[in-house]
Amino acid sequence: MPSLPRIAAAADAYPSRAIYVIVGFTPGAAADVTARLLGDGLGRILGQQIVVESRPGAGSSIAADYVAHAPRDGYMLYLSTLSIIANQLINPNPSFDLVRDLAPITLLSSGAVVLVVNPDVRVYSVAEPRACEGEAGRSPARHGERQPATPRKRAVRSARRYQAPTGTVSRQSADGH
Repeated sequence: MPSLPRIAAAADAYPSRAIYVIVGFTPGAAADVTARLLGDGLGRILGQQIVVESRPGAGSSIAADYVAHAPRDGYMLYLSTLSIIANQLINPNPSFDLVRDLAPITLLSSGAVVLVVNPDVRVYSVAEPRACEGEAGRSPARHGERQPATPRKRAVRSARRYQAPTGTVSRQSADGH
C-alpha cells in the first residue's frame, strides 16, 4: 500500500500535462463555447494548457464514448449536455454505461430552451396553436403529455412570464426599431 506522503506528492503533481475537454458538438455550438470559456479560466488556475476538442455526432454519444474508454487519469474530460441522457435511454446497446463509466464533476451552466418560429408565421404565444395549422386544418405539431415538468415545460412557463400584458411578445425589428 502506498504511503500517504507519496499519494500527496502525486496529487500535487497534477496536472503535469495538457488536459483535454472533449465536446460532442461542432465548434461554435453552445457546448463548445462553454468548454472554451471553462478552458481559459481553468488553464490559468491550474497552470496547464486546456485543449478543447470537438468530436461531434450521435447527439454527443461519440464524444462520451471516447472519454468513457480513455485512460482514467483525469486528463480527459467530457463536457456533457442533456442529450447524452436521452441517447442512453433510446439506444438499446450503448457502448458505455453513463453512470458507471463517467462521473460528474460540476454543473457548468443552466439555461432555458426557447421555442421560436419564423416571424412570417405571426405566432406570438404558445396559446395560439391554430395559427400553425396546415392547409388541411391539421396542426403539424402534436402535443398533450402528462408528466412531471421537464426543462422544455419549464422553458415554456418561463416564456409565458415574459409576454406583454396584451398577450403578445414585444419584438425588435431587424433595423433595431
